[in-house]
Amino acid sequence: MWKSEYLSKIFVVIFLSAVLLYYFLPNDVEVLGTQLLTDEIRKPIPLIVHFIVGQIDQKTETHYFKHTTPFGIINYLTFLAARRNLRPKKFFVHFYEEPNTFWWNITKQDREINFSLMKTRLVENIFDHPVYHHSHRSDILRLEILLKYGGIYLDTDVLTFRSFNSLMNLSDVVMGYQNDKEGIIGSSVILSKKNNAFLRRIYDAYQSYDYTCWACHATAVPGKLAQLYPQEVVVLPMNAFFLPRWSEANRFFESNDYNFTSSFASHLWNTQTNDYLSKLTPDIILNGNFTLARMLRKALGNDTFYILKKLLTDKS
Repeated sequence: MWKSEYLSKIFVVIFLSAVLLYYFLPNDVEVLGTQLLTDEIRKPIPLIVHFIVGQIDQKTETHYFKHTTPFGIINYLTFLAARRNLRPKKFFVHFYEEPNTFWWNITKQDREINFSLMKTRLVENIFDHPVYHHSHRSDILRLEILLKYGGIYLDTDVLTFRSFNSLMNLSDVVMGYQNDKEGIIGSSVILSKKNNAFLRRIYDAYQSYDYTCWACHATAVPGKLAQLYPQEVVVLPMNAFFLPRWSEANRFFESNDYNFTSSFASHLWNTQTNDYLSKLTPDIILNGNFTLARMLRKALGNDTFYILKKLLTDKS
C-alpha cells in the first residue's frame, strides 16, 4: 500500500514540475535573452583609440592624389591630445610599414602616450578591385578595425579638445557632417561598436570601388547610407569635428577668429595644410596669434610646449 502512495506522490511531483517548467521556464528564458540583448544594446562604444600609419603608396602607380607626408610634430601632438583628452583604456596604432622619423621616435618613447603597435596587412585589393593609394588603404582598414574591435578611429591629423564620453552612448555609430548642405559625412573621426550594421554597409559598398574617385566611399557613400538607414547612425553637426572646413583650411593659420569651444575635435586637413604644419615649433605654438596655435594651447596646455621646447634643446 505504501508503495502505491509513494509512487503516486512521485507522479504528482513530476507532473507539477513539468507544468511549472512548461508555463514558466520559457518566459524566464525569454526574459533572460531579452535582458542579455538589452545589456548588449546598452553597452557604450568601447573606449579604444585607433590611429593608422604606414599604409604606403604603390610606388609604381601613377597617382591621381597626393603622396603620404612624413610623421611630424603635428602627429605627435594629435596622439598626445588623444591620450590626455579621451583617456582611452586601450590605444592602438595600426601600421603596415612603421614610420622612421624624428617625431615618430619621440612619440614611441613618450611614456604618457603609451600606445600598442598593431601590424596590419597591406590593403592591395577589395572585392577584386585594386587599391593603390595610402588614403584609400586607410579608408578600408579603419572599417575592418572598427568592425573587429569597436572604438574611436582618428586620422593622424585630428586634434581632440575634450572627452568624447558624452557621445559614447548615442548610437552604434557616431560620425559627423563634413558638408551638411550636401549630406557629406567625414570618416576622419568614427566612433562605433564592433560588428555594427552601418559600417558593414559602407564596407560592402566597396564592391563598386573605383580608385580614381578620391572620396566616394569615404564620405559620399556614408552620407547616402545615413539617409537610407538613419536608425543605425548618429551624425553630428559640422562643428563637432570638421570646422574649419577643408575649403577654409587657411583659417587655421591666417586668422585667429574661429570659435571652437563647441567642437570635440578638429580635422586639420593635412593634405592642404602640411606646408604650415611641418614648420610648427614649440615657440610658434606658444606665441602664435592664429587659430591653430590657440587650438593646440587649448588641447594640450602651455606647459606641454615649454617642456617640449626644453626636450628639443637638450637633443640639439
